[in-house]
Amino acid sequence: MNLALTALYSGLLLVGLCIPGFLLEKSGKLPPNMNKGLSMILSYVAQPAISIYSFQINEYRPGLLVNMGYVAIFSMVSMLISLLIGRLIFNKGFKEGVESKKRNEMRTLTITSTFANCGFMGIPFLQELLPGNPEALLYTAVYMLFFNMFTWTIGIYIITGDKKYINIKQILLNPPTLALVVALPLFFTNTRLPGPLFSFLTHCQNLAAPISMILMGVYLARMNLKELVLDWRVYLTCALKLVVAPIVMFLVSYPFIGQVGAIVVLTCFVIAGMPSATSNMYMNDMFGSLEGSKIAVKGVLMSTILSIVCVPLMLMLLSLVIPITL
Repeated sequence: MNLALTALYSGLLLVGLCIPGFLLEKSGKLPPNMNKGLSMILSYVAQPAISIYSFQINEYRPGLLVNMGYVAIFSMVSMLISLLIGRLIFNKGFKEGVESKKRNEMRTLTITSTFANCGFMGIPFLQELLPGNPEALLYTAVYMLFFNMFTWTIGIYIITGDKKYINIKQILLNPPTLALVVALPLFFTNTRLPGPLFSFLTHCQNLAAPISMILMGVYLARMNLKELVLDWRVYLTCALKLVVAPIVMFLVSYPFIGQVGAIVVLTCFVIAGMPSATSNMYMNDMFGSLEGSKIAVKGVLMSTILSIVCVPLMLMLLSLVIPITL
């Protein structure tokens, strides 16, 4: 199947999972604080399970390790460049004397335009897009490692303006990173979990897509649609996230396609082009402000909706450079 059509199908399938959450919230059948419970399940169960699962379905070999190193570099460089672009565009949030509401919104838009939904949407998307390439999930796990490091340090610093969050503790003591304490030794020794444990792990990581998208539907039902659609800043954020970020990743990774292969470049391009991460919302809930949370919800919702069209179009453009058919 054509790459863009497969991406369109995968995107529609995932976004369609928003419908139950939307309908249940609109009908008043959900408790008001249920989103916090679902966020806890995603953060402390599904995301660590994704990390371990991605390593468990791959067999260690030296060539794979080399590609993982390249992906680590691509991830760090592309995220830093995207953060810098966001910082320049939303620079009002970093100036002295700006009212707190405007500052909080601009700072949040900076991270919303950079950090991708690589785990909860990226992993299921790649499973549909590249079912015969399990190493794509491994490369995504490497991307997620640096995504989490950046989110829990630079991301919180941008939201709060407090440099105390850029420290080793924040980098290491978060659930997805701690999961690597289990995943990496098993991977490097080619040790597989016993059947029942692997089945349990598989079920836990499978929670990510439905729960995250149901949660997205709940947020959409609570949002004033007119306010969402008419905020021009949201469209600018979506353009940076869905168009500029994958282009940055392509420019960083494509010169090395001879060393890493097309699947690595394709995987990195897809992950960088995913919509804004849901963590942009709950990080503001935990460390930021009400204004930041509201604008984050807008950015995440609109980028998720627009990704149905943008991701296939971006992949169509990529296929002109890298001829990959599925």
